[in-house]
Amino acid sequence: MSLFPDQQELKLIVYVLAWVFVSILVFESLRKKGLMDSYSARKWVHVSIFLPIFLAYYLVDRPLYPLLLTGGALLFTYLTAPVSPIPKLRLRIFSEGHPWGTTLFSLSVFLIILFFFSYPVPGIVAGSALALGDGFSGLVGKRYGKLRPSFLKGKSVEGSLSFFVATVAGSFLSIWGLDLMNSTDSVVVLILLGSLVGMVVEVFSAGGLDNITVPTSSGLVSFFALFLF
Repeated sequence: MSLFPDQQELKLIVYVLAWVFVSILVFESLRKKGLMDSYSARKWVHVSIFLPIFLAYYLVDRPLYPLLLTGGALLFTYLTAPVSPIPKLRLRIFSEGHPWGTTLFSLSVFLIILFFFSYPVPGIVAGSALALGDGFSGLVGKRYGKLRPSFLKGKSVEGSLSFFVATVAGSFLSIWGLDLMNSTDSVVVLILLGSLVGMVVEVFSAGGLDNITVPTSSGLVSFFALFLF
């Protein structure tokens, strides 16, 4: 197998780099203009990263170039995070929240591609939980979250339900788009189980750390359920 990218892999590289760059540029611009706070801008970037995860499964047949891209993203988010050893490279949009949050996010995307590329259903569930579930739970919970029982550790019922709905919807639509709905009899169970576990883990994960705990739990539960059922 050639080490050089084929036409589809070149498309992936171009699409992903352009999408990530534009997403950060747009939401950082909205933040600077006062149209969006830093938290919301960061969460929308969070949500936007689901498209590259989907494209990795949709466009290519091997994990080499998706891994190179996510490895590059891991380096980029580290150098632009609050923990960056080069202060001039730190981006304001990533300045709030856990100092390692964006780096852990990129690490999760890398691990999803690394371990689940040959098992796209668990991979998509993990990616949906990471980008869509966690992203929308924060956006909805911060703005509309009113019900905050003590067992949710300060988080809201509205945010948790948004996590579940966004993860399930993103998983279903993506797996349908990849023509994988009939790949296993337990697709629906995998999606619902992975989404539910991710929602619970998100509640009990400290800020920033959920970027690694949520996709890991969702992906592994879906993966083991794939063989169990």
